Amino acid sequence: MKMDRSQGPWLAFIVLVTLLWSGGTATETFGKDFHWPSFMPAFTTPKKLGVGSITLRLKNDVIPHFDESASAECELKTHTVLACGMATLHYDAIEDNGQIRIRRNGSINFMPVGTCTQTECIVNHQATVEETMTYWVWTGVIWKQVAQESVSDAWDDTLRFDLQDSTTGTTVGVSTSTGSASWTLTLGVIM
Repeated sequence: MKMDRSQGPWLAFIVLVTLLWSGGTATETFGKDFHWPSFMPAFTTPKKLGVGSITLRLKNDVIPHFDESASAECELKTHTVLACGMATLHYDAIEDNGQIRIRRNGSINFMPVGTCTQTECIVNHQATVEETMTYWVWTGVIWKQVAQESVSDAWDDTLRFDLQDSTTGTTVGVSTSTGSASWTLTLGVIM
């Protein structure tokens, strides 16, 4: 088989790529002791040390009663960095006791970030709250609205989770004036 001159560079390119891909040495082909770098790691996705979520559960123990939760997906990227996506917890509850009616309607956006050691993760949940509360009183005939207030707030709590317990779920709770907010970190295999 006769080789055309234009095929020579292609053949050299194929030999070079084969050597680079296999991580071989030039000794095997050219008789010189020169180690070619292996480029396989550049095409390999790094292992995730742990994948899971942080779940916020918000309970209101007085009227209006509600119990809502939302989760943000998380990944332990290195032995020190925990990164999570954004999540939003929505709630809308209305209830009365025969004399007063209250409606709480709001949302909590959170996008946790944290740092981890071999034993614990310290997480800033970066939560912001937007809420409207409306109040009515019973006149004996109708419910009459007497007040409405809107609140915007940023929670700045720092949460500490036991890293080893997070494989099955570890919870940190915060009491509020009307109920509780609890955060649960769940990660898969920790390497």
